[in-house]
Amino acid sequence: MQIIQACTGILSLDAQHSRDTAITENPDNATSTSHQESKSHHRFWAQNRTLDISITSNFPSFKELVKESILTWAPHINLTLRFVEGNEGVIRIIDTPDALERNGHWSAIGTDALLIPSHVPTIQIHRRLRQSDLGPTILHMFGHALGLEHAHQHPDANIDWHLPNLYKGYGEIGYSRNQVLEYILPKQRSAYTQLVPYDKCSIMHFPFPKEVIFNDIEYGYCDELSDGDIKAISAIYPVAS
Repeated sequence: MQIIQACTGILSLDAQHSRDTAITENPDNATSTSHQESKSHHRFWAQNRTLDISITSNFPSFKELVKESILTWAPHINLTLRFVEGNEGVIRIIDTPDALERNGHWSAIGTDALLIPSHVPTIQIHRRLRQSDLGPTILHMFGHALGLEHAHQHPDANIDWHLPNLYKGYGEIGYSRNQVLEYILPKQRSAYTQLVPYDKCSIMHFPFPKEVIFNDIEYGYCDELSDGDIKAISAIYPVAS
């Protein structure tokens, strides 16, 4: 059994601050007027915003691949993606050689990046992946930066998990049981899951070996934006026709 992808899409621990920041950025992020439902909000950027992106890496080829992969999203959104030098980006990307450092890859979800101090990265990517895996990983991580969540956690995924094997497999790459619950197992229905349908082929979906699923269904590796990804992100950030 081999777990071949793992990342953490990091949500702010301060749900109310996250909600307030998201709504200040884009009032349409409010999905409820109930104070008790402060966790129920989108984290999408303001329409037609310029999103500054900085990349910290000593490897020019890595930086170029990051830019190339991120720009794959550009034709499908109304945001202007602008690459800036130094640490000036709203989205700040850093590389790491260590696959197990905080599980290798992580990203703030959408506007939660605004809650992170300006000297701290908002995305980390493990650069020592195979070249064929690095581009899709960057696509996935920038999907989080645009406000997308994990597709495999959609309640309509209906994946029949073999939990002992799932915990074992992810434990071998440093995940705790709480992290499996947070980043792998299904979420409750929300405004987000109503807006973005389940898509088995989404770049936001992890691959899973059949050993972690009771009915022996294997979920393959998604290495490009699916039609569903393009439809969803185009609805969130519609490009003027």
